[in-house]
Formats: sequence, C-alpha cells, structure tokens
Amino acid sequence: MSGIWHSSVNFTVLGTHIALQNLIRDIIFIMITLFSMLITPKQVRAGNEFNWEPIIEVAKLFIGIFITIVPVLAILRTGSHGALAPIVSLVKNEHGQIF
Repeated sequence: MSGIWHSSVNFTVLGTHIALQNLIRDIIFIMITLFSMLITPKQVRAGNEFNWEPIIEVAKLFIGIFITIVPVLAILRTGSHGALAPIVSLVKNEHGQIF
C-alpha cells in the first residue's frame, strides 16, 4: 500500500516526519499481529516452540546500535567546526557541498 498510495498528509512525531500511508501501513501490521496472537491456539505456538527470546535479543542489539550512534551523529552535525572536521572535509568539495 505505501508503495502505491502517496498521500500529501504528513505528521511529525518527536521530530520525525511520517507520511499518512506509512502510518496506516504500520497500524495495519500491528493489527494483523495482534489478531494473529489472539486467534492462534496456544498449543500451535507451543508446538512451534515459539518464544520472544530471539525478538528480545534483536531489540537489545538495535538499542545498542542506536545508543552508540547518537554521539557520532552529534559530532558529525557540528561539521567542519567539530572534532571530526578532518573526516567531514574528506566528503566535501571546495564549495562545501557534500558529495
């Protein structure tokens, strides 16, 4: 749906722009997930040895990645005036435009 329908309606949530079609897509995904959890018999999930451990492990990895990238992004935002000025200068041309 989000690949076909493009709405001009956008929302800003915590500084992030979210298009209406993406918001509706995500709500539908969540509803399908909850519906599946409600209608799937517990013995089917038990037979598949379903548990949340792999999902929790991936969530921990992503949290770690996001936490460690925050300082790097803050340093890079300072651009040619910050601690990583030599690195930032490697990706800019003589007019200050990023490649």
